[in-house]
Amino acid sequence: MPAAFRVARAAFVLPVLVASGCTSSQLDTNNGTLVYSEGGYAARHPELPQVVSQGGPVLHSPEVVAITFQPDPLAPRMATFVSQLAASSYWTQVTAEYGVGRLTALTPLNMASGFSGAFGDGDVRGWLEQQITSVKGFPQPDDETIYALFAPGPLLQSNEGTLAGYHSNFTLPDGRSVVYAVVSTSGGSLDGVTSAASHEIAEAATDPRPQDAPAFSNLDADDLGWERPGDTGEGLMGGEVGDVCFFVAVELDPSLAYDGSAASPGANGLIGSAQTPGVDGVVQRLWSNRAAAESHDPCQPYGLSPYFNSAPVLEDIVTATDLAGHKFSTRGVHIAVGQTRTLELDLFSDAPTTTPWKVEAVDTAGFCGPNAMVVFAPGPPPIDGGEPPDAGPFVTMGPPPPPCLTYSLDRDQGRNGDKLHLTVTVQHPLTSGSVLIVLQNTLDGARTQWPIVVAN
Repeated sequence: MPAAFRVARAAFVLPVLVASGCTSSQLDTNNGTLVYSEGGYAARHPELPQVVSQGGPVLHSPEVVAITFQPDPLAPRMATFVSQLAASSYWTQVTAEYGVGRLTALTPLNMASGFSGAFGDGDVRGWLEQQITSVKGFPQPDDETIYALFAPGPLLQSNEGTLAGYHSNFTLPDGRSVVYAVVSTSGGSLDGVTSAASHEIAEAATDPRPQDAPAFSNLDADDLGWERPGDTGEGLMGGEVGDVCFFVAVELDPSLAYDGSAASPGANGLIGSAQTPGVDGVVQRLWSNRAAAESHDPCQPYGLSPYFNSAPVLEDIVTATDLAGHKFSTRGVHIAVGQTRTLELDLFSDAPTTTPWKVEAVDTAGFCGPNAMVVFAPGPPPIDGGEPPDAGPFVTMGPPPPPCLTYSLDRDQGRNGDKLHLTVTVQHPLTSGSVLIVLQNTLDGARTQWPIVVAN
């Protein structure tokens, strides 16, 4: 996740969209044509998203410098992890299709001190620039260098609290670009830190310059609903190869066995993470365009098999506004207040399933209205406007408003090739103009999802 754009989260929260209506003139990279995936075992269905390049460079021969700080007890483990990551088959599996080459781990640095307290991106940039330009012997950047900082203090982001990690870039006064990833080791488990590190280092290679020359930074225009417009006031989030799987990765039963590779998807409860041979600590599964195009689990390696999902047939282009005020167009369904639409859902799997899978729909507008406010936190509601001490969600202002929309499925289960129908009625104006309905598919402890943008 690049700094100032996207934020790593430890929990999944459904966002709210702001939409300004529907238009048939603002179409997408497919020139307005809904593209279907056909071939193989999977039944015909609207295709899964693709992460697309914005034209910026990727790293063809990336070299990573692991930087740790004393007296962080995880410092030796992080240096070892980066070395193991570079030597693993995992790296090639998750990055080669994007044009990224073999990762080389350079000599790690263990600094005497630094970042022991709370810090932000400005602190990181200032420290890196000072080290590069003023400290004799500090590794100098070239077009393939990634600085991977493992900082013992809490990583802060404005309006967002503490973060697990991010990646970004800046330009030195002499014109050289500095690419870096930052992961906080503060308060996290080893697996949580290594999962975040694999995520950010891979994104630093596939999208090394998000600030001035983004590469694989977003999903195709048809599927921006999968990016989860952010609640940080900074626009869309979740379009890079690690972000999408972080938010929509299959939640797997840790007891499931996978092809003899000793992988354990969902290790230690980390959604989308897995163990991989030769690496101490889990790594995150990342989005694979190739797997998505072939109707397999797009989060690889160790994807769900058989992979199954329910793909809605979306024929409208809705123009929405994210929480930063940026407008974007994507596929969805436009339903005026008081009107009803029925959507076809094309069920598919890439291999036979033991039984039909269950399909249900959930929405982000179970309540709506100007007097409703939700706080996502565990525990009692805040008192006198203070911070909630801890879990929710709960309504803290005004009476519960009427439902914005109702929806129902004609059937709640099916198999590859079946067609279900979702009927949606918008009863009241959506407070934010639009909402996500998320299709959730469940089978034998595994779950997949497909979001639908509903706008009025």
